[in-house]
Amino acid sequence: MDFSARLCIMLTGRLADSERMGAQMWSVVVVDDEKNFCTLLSEYIHALAPRFQVAACFQDGRAAWNFLRNHNVDLVISDVRMPHMSGLDLAQRLFADDRSIPVVLISGYSEF
Repeated sequence: MDFSARLCIMLTGRLADSERMGAQMWSVVVVDDEKNFCTLLSEYIHALAPRFQVAACFQDGRAAWNFLRNHNVDLVISDVRMPHMSGLDLAQRLFADDRSIPVVLISGYSEF
């Protein structure tokens, strides 16, 4: 199973959906205060998941929130600890705003 199929499963919860989605494109927002990591993850997604397109990459949750208020995306991948607004706060705002966008939280810390 390729990386793209795994991301589809994460979004839909079912392998069958990922197999019949065909050429459907999924938009992703990447949020990480380490610009190099943000760029690397975006390139990784582009290379390994052709059905996923990184719509934007932000270095803090507040900038991502400002974008997400006006744009529809299918997935947010966010660092937990960032300046201005954490990934947890961003996920909470999306939930409170009744947005059904899956959020994957990542961290380089052993505890958060």
